[in-house]
Amino acid sequence: MANDIVGDVGIDNLRFRFGFWSQFRVEHPFESRSTGPRSSTCPRGCSRSGTSASGGHVIGCVMITTAERAGGPRESADVSTTFTAMGSNVTMRILNPGAHAEQAIDAARENFLNIERTCTRFDPMSDLMRANSNGREWTQVSVDCLRVLRRAYAAYRDTDGVFDPRTLESLQALGYDRSWEKVRQGRGSIPTRRRRVTKWRPSFDDARPRVRIGPRPVDLGGIGKGVAVAQAMEILREHGNSILVEAGGDLAVRGTGPNSRGWRVWVEDPFGGDWPAAVCEISDSAVATSSIRRRQWKAGDRHVHHLIDPRTGLPAQSELMSVTVVHAEADTAEVWTKVGFLAGRERIREVFDSAAIPAVWIDEDGRVRYSKAAASHLVWKVSRVQS
Repeated sequence: MANDIVGDVGIDNLRFRFGFWSQFRVEHPFESRSTGPRSSTCPRGCSRSGTSASGGHVIGCVMITTAERAGGPRESADVSTTFTAMGSNVTMRILNPGAHAEQAIDAARENFLNIERTCTRFDPMSDLMRANSNGREWTQVSVDCLRVLRRAYAAYRDTDGVFDPRTLESLQALGYDRSWEKVRQGRGSIPTRRRRVTKWRPSFDDARPRVRIGPRPVDLGGIGKGVAVAQAMEILREHGNSILVEAGGDLAVRGTGPNSRGWRVWVEDPFGGDWPAAVCEISDSAVATSSIRRRQWKAGDRHVHHLIDPRTGLPAQSELMSVTVVHAEADTAEVWTKVGFLAGRERIREVFDSAAIPAVWIDEDGRVRYSKAAASHLVWKVSRVQS
């Protein structure tokens, strides 16, 4: 990994690592594993410790460091829960919780699971799949499913169709027609017919509630998780002065964290390196990442991934490995990661700078780049990771 430092700490992609930073010691990229620390602390005061020494624990692709204070072990009354949903390990944590924090966490968890149950594409009897199978007719659905579909359509309109969830047929043809752990290599095939792009005109009836999706089925995987994270934060917002909600590549935080200086998020190297490509500092914000590192498989004899270009119906050829976005809302951050990914390496900076969106991306050559709006969040980054 290149070691030219910009600032102190940065923001890498794919998997996030969260640290409770100033009071807790965490592994830090300023230090070398084999020769010891290059410096005992970074300019922001982060000192080094491995995850086991610091008491951190890995939850799916996220490390939350609940480590030791300089003066001894941390005695925490924090309220938290961890569970699996939407193919991700989900963590919800409230620091300095209020009297009803545990009930709020239970409600946020139940809401998350309701969205998964009604919006999954892997259950033919889910609300989404019933609506997909009867796309030209009205289908009664839950309020949760209707809300996610409305949000998907709003994102479709807001991005002039760049974000388009009507990718289900493409994913199924490529062999991603079951939950990820059951996908078999070589099972799918590359569609030979070029996709005809048509406008999406779904209909919604909030009173009943019901939906008419249209003739082409939709996949709500990414935006569904973004909505679930955003809604969980809304439920938890008033029940503590610092809150974390994380699900795979999506997260939201409230407050300034345990040290009142902001939450620091490590965005990982999408090529599998041990150090982050960057770290950002956020508060009252959300972060989302889209990456092709994990969900790659073979359709026939060709390597494919799950980020479909709606213009072609094929995996996007963007020359990018991952895109990370900071935004006020998790679902909007999720949408913009797809917009950036589809813009490709040549246009991604123009897209994010013109919209003033904080974003960091890593291309196929391992180069780490960021938008102008991301500069205020970055506290460290490298210029390149080993591809």
